[in-house]
Amino acid sequence: MKKPTAIQAVILASTAGVAGRLGHQLATHNVSVMATVSAVLAVLFTGAFIASRVADVGRTVSYACPVKGCQVSITARGASTGQHDRLRALATDHSKHSGGA
Repeated sequence: MKKPTAIQAVILASTAGVAGRLGHQLATHNVSVMATVSAVLAVLFTGAFIASRVADVGRTVSYACPVKGCQVSITARGASTGQHDRLRALATDHSKHSGGA
């Protein structure tokens, strides 16, 4: 797993704060322990999911063919520099993906 970014840390910290506050409020209003734990875990898992999606967006690169009318596009996530170079060349060189046309 890669090191979390600053925005991910902020998302996770704020989610933890919201979950803690929610848990406290539910506990002080005599809500059952199971319902309180369920609500807190739902908030925490939602925050973790959002943080993971933010990480994916930051590591995703798209390449498209510059030829008008060509709809070839390649999206790469978590690829090495060499793989990115190869995919960029494939997407941007129309002759490589159009059958020589």
